[in-house]
Amino acid sequence: MLKIPAFGNTQTVGRNTDIMRVIATFIFLILFDNFSFGQLNQHVGQILITDSLLQFEIKNDSLLDISLNRLWCKYSIKNDTLTLKSNEKFEDGSYLNRFKILTNNSDSLFLIPVIITKQQVLKTADTLKFISVKKRLVALNSFNSIRIDEYGTWGSKRLVIKKDRIVQFSNRGYYLPNEPATDMKQFSISEKEYKKIIDTLTKSLILMLPYNKRALHGYDPTFIDISYDINGNSVILKDIGLSKLHWLMYKYLMYEAFKNK
Repeated sequence: MLKIPAFGNTQTVGRNTDIMRVIATFIFLILFDNFSFGQLNQHVGQILITDSLLQFEIKNDSLLDISLNRLWCKYSIKNDTLTLKSNEKFEDGSYLNRFKILTNNSDSLFLIPVIITKQQVLKTADTLKFISVKKRLVALNSFNSIRIDEYGTWGSKRLVIKKDRIVQFSNRGYYLPNEPATDMKQFSISEKEYKKIIDTLTKSLILMLPYNKRALHGYDPTFIDISYDINGNSVILKDIGLSKLHWLMYKYLMYEAFKNK
Protein backbone atom coordinates (compact mmCIF):
# COMPACT_ATOMS: atom_id res chain seq x y z
CA MET A 1 0.00 0.00 0.00
CA LEU A 2 1.28 3.41 -0.91
CA LYS A 3 1.84 5.52 2.22
CA ILE A 4 1.21 9.21 1.83
CA PRO A 5 3.53 11.20 4.12
CA ALA A 6 1.94 13.70 6.53
CA PHE A 7 1.97 17.27 5.35
CA GLY A 8 4.50 19.19 7.45
CA ASN A 9 5.41 18.52 11.04
CA THR A 10 2.45 18.15 13.43
CA GLN A 11 4.55 19.37 16.38
CA THR A 12 5.54 22.50 14.44
CA VAL A 13 1.93 23.13 13.42
CA GLY A 14 0.82 22.92 17.06
CA ARG A 15 3.58 25.31 18.12
CA ASN A 16 2.55 27.78 15.38
CA THR A 17 -1.06 27.58 16.51
CA ASP A 18 -0.03 28.45 20.07
CA ILE A 19 2.01 31.40 18.81
CA MET A 20 -0.95 32.65 16.76
CA ARG A 21 -3.17 32.44 19.84
CA VAL A 22 -0.67 34.45 21.88
CA ILE A 23 -0.46 37.07 19.12
CA ALA A 24 -4.28 37.23 18.84
CA THR A 25 -4.60 37.65 22.62
CA PHE A 26 -1.95 40.38 22.61
CA ILE A 27 -3.76 42.26 19.82
CA PHE A 28 -7.06 41.94 21.70
CA LEU A 29 -5.52 43.36 24.87
CA ILE A 30 -4.10 46.31 22.95
CA LEU A 31 -7.46 47.02 21.34
CA PHE A 32 -9.25 46.61 24.65
CA ASP A 33 -6.83 48.99 26.31
CA ASN A 34 -7.37 51.59 23.59
CA PHE A 35 -11.15 51.32 23.48
CA SER A 36 -12.15 50.19 26.96
CA PHE A 37 -13.61 53.63 27.58
CA GLY A 38 -15.56 53.57 24.30
CA GLN A 39 -18.80 54.16 26.14
CA LEU A 40 -20.01 55.40 29.49
CA ASN A 41 -21.04 52.64 31.85
CA GLN A 42 -23.74 54.58 33.67
CA HIS A 43 -27.33 54.10 32.57
CA VAL A 44 -29.63 56.79 31.15
CA GLY A 45 -31.24 58.85 33.90
CA GLN A 46 -28.73 57.86 36.58
CA ILE A 47 -27.55 60.83 38.64
CA LEU A 48 -23.99 61.06 39.93
CA ILE A 49 -22.59 63.92 42.00
CA THR A 50 -19.27 65.11 43.39
CA ASP A 51 -18.66 66.03 47.03
CA SER A 52 -19.36 69.65 46.07
CA LEU A 53 -22.65 68.61 44.39
CA LEU A 54 -21.68 69.05 40.77
CA GLN A 55 -24.15 66.83 38.95
CA PHE A 56 -23.75 64.43 36.04
CA GLU A 57 -26.59 62.68 34.22
CA ILE A 58 -26.77 60.82 30.90
CA LYS A 59 -29.88 61.92 29.00
CA ASN A 60 -29.57 59.57 26.03
CA ASP A 61 -26.90 57.94 23.85
CA SER A 62 -25.56 61.28 22.65
CA LEU A 63 -26.54 63.92 25.23
CA LEU A 64 -25.62 64.42 28.85
CA ASP A 65 -26.21 67.03 31.51
CA ILE A 66 -23.22 68.13 33.55
CA SER A 67 -23.67 71.08 35.88
CA LEU A 68 -20.33 72.60 34.90
CA ASN A 69 -22.19 73.77 31.78
CA ARG A 70 -25.43 75.69 31.36
CA LEU A 71 -26.95 73.44 28.69
CA TRP A 72 -27.05 69.77 27.86
CA CYS A 73 -23.99 68.70 25.90
CA LYS A 74 -23.25 66.36 23.07
CA TYR A 75 -20.61 63.88 24.10
CA SER A 76 -18.22 61.44 22.50
CA ILE A 77 -15.47 59.19 23.82
CA LYS A 78 -12.21 58.24 22.16
CA ASN A 79 -9.70 56.13 24.04
CA ASP A 80 -9.68 57.63 27.55
CA THR A 81 -10.99 61.10 26.64
CA LEU A 82 -14.56 62.34 27.10
CA THR A 83 -15.32 65.30 24.84
CA LEU A 84 -18.25 67.64 25.43
CA LYS A 85 -19.51 69.83 22.64
CA SER A 86 -22.26 72.40 22.76
CA ASN A 87 -25.73 71.18 21.86
CA GLU A 88 -26.42 74.65 20.49
CA LYS A 89 -25.17 76.10 17.20
CA PHE A 90 -22.25 78.44 17.79
CA GLU A 91 -20.29 79.96 14.96
CA ASP A 92 -16.92 78.65 16.09
CA GLY A 93 -18.24 75.19 16.98
CA SER A 94 -15.89 75.20 19.95
CA TYR A 95 -15.72 72.44 22.54
CA LEU A 96 -17.08 73.17 25.98
CA ASN A 97 -14.58 70.88 27.63
CA ARG A 98 -12.62 67.66 27.51
CA PHE A 99 -11.98 65.22 30.33
CA LYS A 100 -9.49 62.43 30.87
CA ILE A 101 -11.37 59.39 32.20
CA LEU A 102 -9.75 57.76 35.23
CA THR A 103 -12.63 55.56 36.41
CA ASN A 104 -15.70 54.51 34.44
CA ASN A 105 -18.02 51.95 36.04
CA SER A 106 -21.71 51.57 36.84
CA ASP A 107 -21.72 53.85 39.89
CA SER A 108 -18.55 55.98 39.59
CA LEU A 109 -17.03 58.29 37.01
CA PHE A 110 -13.76 60.05 37.83
CA LEU A 111 -12.72 62.79 35.39
CA ILE A 112 -9.90 65.31 35.08
CA PRO A 113 -10.84 68.45 33.12
CA VAL A 114 -8.14 69.17 30.55
CA ILE A 115 -7.39 71.63 27.80
CA ILE A 116 -6.00 70.36 24.51
CA THR A 117 -3.15 72.26 22.83
CA LYS A 118 -1.09 71.38 19.78
CA GLN A 119 1.77 70.38 22.03
CA GLN A 120 0.19 68.55 24.94
CA VAL A 121 -2.76 67.88 27.21
CA LEU A 122 -2.74 70.22 30.20
CA LYS A 123 -4.44 69.43 33.49
CA THR A 124 -6.53 72.43 34.57
CA ALA A 125 -8.46 71.23 37.63
CA ASP A 126 -8.65 68.61 40.34
CA THR A 127 -10.24 65.24 39.71
CA LEU A 128 -14.04 65.32 39.60
CA LYS A 129 -15.26 62.24 41.46
CA PHE A 130 -18.83 61.66 40.34
CA ILE A 131 -20.49 58.96 42.48
CA SER A 132 -24.05 57.64 42.18
CA VAL A 133 -26.55 59.43 44.40
CA LYS A 134 -27.81 56.03 45.54
CA LYS A 135 -24.41 55.28 47.09
CA ARG A 136 -24.53 58.58 49.01
CA LEU A 137 -27.95 58.09 50.64
CA VAL A 138 -28.01 58.37 54.43
CA ALA A 139 -31.09 57.30 56.41
CA LEU A 140 -32.69 60.07 58.48
CA ASN A 141 -33.02 58.14 61.70
CA SER A 142 -33.50 61.20 63.88
CA PHE A 143 -35.51 64.03 62.32
CA ASN A 144 -36.42 66.93 64.61
CA SER A 145 -37.10 69.87 62.30
CA ILE A 146 -36.36 71.79 59.14
CA ARG A 147 -37.00 75.49 58.48
CA ILE A 148 -36.78 77.28 55.14
CA ASP A 149 -37.02 81.05 54.62
CA GLU A 150 -37.16 82.74 51.22
CA TYR A 151 -36.80 86.47 50.58
CA GLY A 152 -36.69 88.11 47.21
CA THR A 153 -38.33 89.18 44.00
CA TRP A 154 -40.93 86.43 44.24
CA GLY A 155 -42.01 87.49 47.74
CA SER A 156 -41.34 85.95 51.14
CA LYS A 157 -42.12 82.46 52.37
CA ARG A 158 -41.47 80.54 55.57
CA LEU A 159 -41.85 76.81 56.11
CA VAL A 160 -41.29 74.86 59.32
CA ILE A 161 -41.72 71.08 59.55
CA LYS A 162 -41.39 69.30 62.91
CA LYS A 163 -41.05 65.67 63.92
CA ASP A 164 -44.55 65.62 65.45
CA ARG A 165 -45.86 66.14 61.86
CA ILE A 166 -46.84 69.75 62.60
CA VAL A 167 -46.24 72.13 59.68
CA GLN A 168 -46.19 75.93 59.75
CA PHE A 169 -46.34 77.82 56.48
CA SER A 170 -46.59 81.46 55.46
CA ASN A 171 -46.01 83.14 52.12
CA ARG A 172 -46.26 86.85 52.97
CA GLY A 173 -45.99 89.59 55.55
CA TYR A 174 -42.29 89.79 56.48
CA TYR A 175 -38.93 90.55 54.89
CA LEU A 176 -36.25 89.61 57.41
CA PRO A 177 -35.55 86.34 59.26
CA ASN A 178 -36.36 87.75 62.70
CA GLU A 179 -39.62 89.38 61.67
CA PRO A 180 -42.79 87.51 62.63
CA ALA A 181 -44.57 85.94 59.69
CA THR A 182 -48.19 86.97 59.29
CA ASP A 183 -50.98 84.66 58.18
CA MET A 184 -48.94 81.70 59.35
CA LYS A 185 -50.92 78.54 58.74
CA GLN A 186 -50.41 75.63 61.10
CA PHE A 187 -51.68 72.14 60.35
CA SER A 188 -50.93 68.47 60.85
CA ILE A 189 -49.97 66.17 58.02
CA SER A 190 -50.70 62.47 57.66
CA GLU A 191 -48.15 59.75 58.31
CA LYS A 192 -48.08 59.09 54.55
CA GLU A 193 -47.36 62.77 53.76
CA TYR A 194 -44.69 62.86 56.48
CA LYS A 195 -42.96 59.75 55.08
CA LYS A 196 -42.95 61.30 51.62
CA ILE A 197 -41.25 64.41 52.99
CA ILE A 198 -38.62 62.33 54.82
CA ASP A 199 -38.10 60.29 51.65
CA THR A 200 -37.66 63.51 49.63
CA LEU A 201 -35.13 64.87 52.12
CA THR A 202 -33.24 61.57 52.04
CA LYS A 203 -33.10 61.29 48.25
CA SER A 204 -32.11 64.96 48.00
CA LEU A 205 -29.16 64.37 50.35
CA ILE A 206 -30.26 66.98 52.85
CA LEU A 207 -27.17 66.30 55.00
CA MET A 208 -24.95 67.47 52.12
CA LEU A 209 -26.75 70.81 51.97
CA PRO A 210 -23.81 72.74 53.54
CA TYR A 211 -21.72 71.86 50.46
CA ASN A 212 -24.15 73.40 47.97
CA LYS A 213 -22.85 75.14 44.87
CA ARG A 214 -25.29 77.47 43.14
CA ALA A 215 -26.83 75.78 40.12
CA LEU A 216 -26.04 77.19 36.67
CA HIS A 217 -29.57 76.49 35.56
CA GLY A 218 -32.86 76.35 37.40
CA TYR A 219 -34.63 78.74 39.75
CA ASP A 220 -32.83 80.49 42.58
CA PRO A 221 -34.70 83.08 44.68
CA THR A 222 -32.76 86.13 45.80
CA PHE A 223 -32.11 84.86 49.35
CA ILE A 224 -32.62 81.46 50.95
CA ASP A 225 -31.97 80.54 54.59
CA ILE A 226 -32.27 76.88 55.63
CA SER A 227 -31.76 75.32 59.03
CA TYR A 228 -32.32 71.76 60.19
CA ASP A 229 -31.85 69.42 63.13
CA ILE A 230 -31.39 65.94 61.68
CA ASN A 231 -29.39 62.90 62.87
CA GLY A 232 -27.96 64.94 65.71
CA ASN A 233 -26.67 67.67 63.34
CA SER A 234 -27.97 71.18 63.98
CA VAL A 235 -27.14 73.34 60.95
CA ILE A 236 -27.97 76.97 60.16
CA LEU A 237 -27.29 78.17 56.61
CA LYS A 238 -27.71 81.80 55.56
CA ASP A 239 -28.12 83.17 52.04
CA ILE A 240 -27.17 79.94 50.35
CA GLY A 241 -27.08 78.91 46.72
CA LEU A 242 -28.77 75.71 45.64
CA SER A 243 -27.34 72.85 43.65
CA LYS A 244 -29.69 71.32 41.11
CA LEU A 245 -30.38 68.37 43.41
CA HIS A 246 -31.36 70.57 46.36
CA TRP A 247 -33.31 72.97 44.19
CA LEU A 248 -35.67 70.10 43.29
CA MET A 249 -36.15 69.40 47.01
CA TYR A 250 -36.73 73.08 47.70
CA LYS A 251 -39.25 73.42 44.87
CA TYR A 252 -41.22 70.43 46.15
CA LEU A 253 -41.35 71.63 49.76
CA MET A 254 -42.05 75.32 49.10
CA TYR A 255 -44.32 75.15 46.07
CA GLU A 256 -45.86 71.68 45.76
CA ALA A 257 -46.18 69.71 48.99
CA PHE A 258 -48.56 72.06 50.84
CA LYS A 259 -50.24 74.08 48.08
CA ASN A 260 -53.65 72.59 48.86
CA LYS A 261 -53.42 73.01 52.62
